[in-house]
Amino acid sequence: MSGDDGRDGRLDELMRLVIALARNDFSQRASVGDGTDVLDGIATGLNMLAEEIERQQETERSFRRRIQHSERLAMVGQLAASVAHEVNNPATFVLGNLVELEHAFGHLESAVTRARSALDRGDVAAARDALSAADLDAVISDARVMLADGQTGIQRIARIVRDLRGFTRRTDERVERVSMHAVVADARKLVAREVSVRADLDVRLGPDGTVAADRVQLVQVLTNLLLNAAQAIPEATGRHETVTLRTRRDGASYVVEVSDTGTGIPEEARAHLFEPFFTTKGSERGTGLGLAVANEIVRKLGGALSFESEVGVGTTFTLRLPVAVDEGEASERPPPRAPSASSAGRARVLLIDDEVAVLSVFERMLRATCTVETCASGREALARLERDDRWDAIVCDLVMPEVDGVSVFEWVRANRPALAARMIVCSGGAFSPRGGAFLDAYEGTALEKPVARAALIAAIEQVAGLPRSA
Repeated sequence: MSGDDGRDGRLDELMRLVIALARNDFSQRASVGDGTDVLDGIATGLNMLAEEIERQQETERSFRRRIQHSERLAMVGQLAASVAHEVNNPATFVLGNLVELEHAFGHLESAVTRARSALDRGDVAAARDALSAADLDAVISDARVMLADGQTGIQRIARIVRDLRGFTRRTDERVERVSMHAVVADARKLVAREVSVRADLDVRLGPDGTVAADRVQLVQVLTNLLLNAAQAIPEATGRHETVTLRTRRDGASYVVEVSDTGTGIPEEARAHLFEPFFTTKGSERGTGLGLAVANEIVRKLGGALSFESEVGVGTTFTLRLPVAVDEGEASERPPPRAPSASSAGRARVLLIDDEVAVLSVFERMLRATCTVETCASGREALARLERDDRWDAIVCDLVMPEVDGVSVFEWVRANRPALAARMIVCSGGAFSPRGGAFLDAYEGTALEKPVARAALIAAIEQVAGLPRSA
């Protein structure tokens, strides 16, 4: 190749890089020679420009993620009173039932003591009278009802905590195929109490649709729209007020409309509605970021967020998103694990948790079907695993002081790889970035506290390769 041809090739390369930069493609780089040619200087400058823009874009993406997370936390702050109400109601009857059970069993214990004393004297009639006066059938019947109510209350509290944890946990953006009906259901659970104070929530679902998006971000968008709709309605108006959510398919788009019968948006505020830090609620009720963040999320998904409003009548926000193309992807299930050595008998289970009360209740759940050993810290568990690797299942808490569940799993994977697939991670809430990132990437079996007996046993049977119990 002649010198002119080589120079022409360098010029073509630099031109392609300039075109790529103009198209916001900053991944390409130009080759640089020994630095003696003027084109080397131009190539170096363009490469430095591309690298700097890439760094700035990553900084901007990180800032946007923090803003989105902050806005989610701000929304939870707005929901705090209604969440407290939803938690305190079941907590009230759980605590009340426990107190009543304590009284009932106190009376029962007293009756049994009198009956035993009578039997010691040989007075069978007095023993029978003592037990009859205690009305054992009524005590047992009431106890069953109170225990069932208690379980229901704890399950309600656990569901509220789980919904909030999934909404507030900061994660990197994860685009997946998301059911819009599922997104609506998640947002509805979060705002139901807040909306009910001001209006009826009328949800009218059309056919479901799937969009390619980050599910948490979509829930954030709908939660914001529903909260705004509720807060646009003054309390105690004396009228029948309604917040309505409608969904429908419209060709290649999925449409969600959120309408309210509130005060409407003043004409002078409409042009600024999607601007960051603009709010009509006052600083005590709004950050001014909700609609700006929602609009940015929707725009990145190739969708659009618009509104129509009439003062004194109400407002309708319309969310339009492209429907995901059906790729016909089949769900792949992992191959079943090989049965363990204990398949024909009792599974050998190691429980790891820094809460002794949790260890005790798990042990009670399992002792009829499993051979159970416990460790009250991650450090103790590592010492046990160092000298003994004959486990059919390992149930490990995620959040523990000093040596947490992530560290235990990483040690097992490095030093006892055959046991890694038999670990069950159990979490009451991954409130640290480390724990959240681990759960997002974890492909094994995970349970959320509170854990029901049936769920715990089923998880152990699964990882141990044991036949399912009836």
